[in-house]
Amino acid sequence: MKTAAAVLWDHGEDWRIEELELDEPREGEVLVRLAASGLCHQSDEHVRVGDLPLGALPGIGGHAGGWPTGDPGVHAGRRQRRVRGHARPPRHPRADPVRVRDEMEFLVRQQNNTPPEEREALRPKERARAQELREAGILVKIWRVLGSTDSIALYEAADADALHEALLSLPTARWMKFQVEPLVTHPQEKKT
Repeated sequence: MKTAAAVLWDHGEDWRIEELELDEPREGEVLVRLAASGLCHQSDEHVRVGDLPLGALPGIGGHAGGWPTGDPGVHAGRRQRRVRGHARPPRHPRADPVRVRDEMEFLVRQQNNTPPEEREALRPKERARAQELREAGILVKIWRVLGSTDSIALYEAADADALHEALLSLPTARWMKFQVEPLVTHPQEKKT
């Protein structure tokens, strides 16, 4: 089936609206008919100029989309906040099939400076909020650094702003120091 998308062939070039062939949904995915989608200055424009890594180009921009479901309780995708699609741009000398992702992965190192007297009082709230973030598909995995109260976590979020909101929603956030690293797929992990 045909669809239109904003395609970025290389950093520094302009986005181009192009007609693409959309794959049929795979197991665990749904097809969502978007009524509108837009490019975002906070992420898509930074990808275009090369400030934010997207992975292998060409890539498709526009993660902010809207669609009518008919039922406000209906959620699409494997997780409540996730819808994934597969698109294939027109052939180009540098082009390979592109996987459209509506969320980015972030490795977050969390230095916990919460005072001990506050830590015990906030522990149940922190666990509850972490569970909410897990259920929303935002907090994917978390590890404790051996011998400390620090942790390393894998988060998925639409963009850096969404991650920022999630991190600041943690009850101990005011005492935490976060080091965030956006992640892209390593070439050896890409399917051929």
